[in-house]
Amino acid sequence: PRIMSGRSDGTDVELFHPGIRGSSWIGRGHEIPSGAVVFAEGIPGQGGRGRLVTVSTAQPLHSKVELTNQLKGSFHSAYPAEDHSLLVAYQPAPTTPYALYEFDTEGKAIGRQIWGAPEFHALEPVGVRPRPVPKGIVSRVNLQQSTGWLYCQNARLNDPAATGMNPDAGQAVTVEVRTTEKVLGSVPLEDDGSFFLELPGDTPLQFITRDERGRVVTGPSDWIWVRPFERRGCVGCHEDRELAPENRVPLAITRAAVPLSAPTVMASSEHPAALEGQVHEK
Repeated sequence: PRIMSGRSDGTDVELFHPGIRGSSWIGRGHEIPSGAVVFAEGIPGQGGRGRLVTVSTAQPLHSKVELTNQLKGSFHSAYPAEDHSLLVAYQPAPTTPYALYEFDTEGKAIGRQIWGAPEFHALEPVGVRPRPVPKGIVSRVNLQQSTGWLYCQNARLNDPAATGMNPDAGQAVTVEVRTTEKVLGSVPLEDDGSFFLELPGDTPLQFITRDERGRVVTGPSDWIWVRPFERRGCVGCHEDRELAPENRVPLAITRAAVPLSAPTVMASSEHPAALEGQVHEK
């Protein structure tokens, strides 16, 4: 499980917290006065036991702080109260139900019990109080369109420590795009490693880069999508997700996007490298 950030119209969806391999769940997140987001996260191998963590919105992938790793018991959910305190659903022992407690984020300590009942759990606390109305957005989604656009500044820009890398492959020369059932096609990278594609909207997509011999260099990527008429961009493939892009214009966006909106059915015995010549230019 993981937490994604995005706009309320489903655009600009990006990874916010990757989760822990082997964890069974991540609770609902809430922003606290410091600007961080607090949530409960399942502990691998602990039978559903959870702990509280915070992640900064300024640098979410490199700012995780564990609040309760020194405490016994299990945390299910949290809600910001006042100053440095939280209202938490906490289970002191497996034989007792979850009840609502105060929690001090600075001292990382459980406070007094607010409410509980012996016959059922108290979960997902929410404070009843006035809140500012969220700001609206001007959505770029146009449901009269069937496609969206994605560009990559340099598909050869990778983080060597990332998973999904093939150390035995050469330099990436093509990018292959797949849905859950079909291959949409394979497109040559520009000289600077960039690509610019027109893709079917609201469709799960994966990306694989290949070298000149058809060997996988990176991928498959996580599943992503573009909404109808959305324009998305990325810095590289399996790169540091918090890396800022270079201040330059990728070669690919100086030309028309390559349309890959008509799926090509691939037989199970057909090697994906055979599709590399099936590129349609506008």
